[in-house]
Amino acid sequence: METVKDYLDHDDVMLWLSADMLYTFANLTLGDSQAAQRTREDVHQCLTWAMQEDTPVNVKAACLFAFYVISTFLHIPPEEGTPPLQQYIPYLPIGQRLFAVSLLAHEIYLRQDYAKAKGVVQGHF
Repeated sequence: METVKDYLDHDDVMLWLSADMLYTFANLTLGDSQAAQRTREDVHQCLTWAMQEDTPVNVKAACLFAFYVISTFLHIPPEEGTPPLQQYIPYLPIGQRLFAVSLLAHEIYLRQDYAKAKGVVQGHF
């Protein structure tokens, strides 16, 4: 947590979002749900900003990816109107693309559609 703290307001949006994701889960592990919620809100604000502005598509993809990572792993469904992650996967770096596919499968799994979750993973790997 201390390692990523300095990146929570970094100018590079990729570093900033990575720090937010790590900081959120680190704080949950340490029992500081308020700090985790603040960084979750930070990611939500990034997403709102990115979708309203003339932001490069890779930045929009990064904000959306971070939002889905946190929301999915906390079992919080995305708000209505949130763009689907699938549309932005091609704009992510390759490592995040692979993670995003497994994230989609996990979200489908949480809805107990096991065959579809398996198919998503098998179709991409």
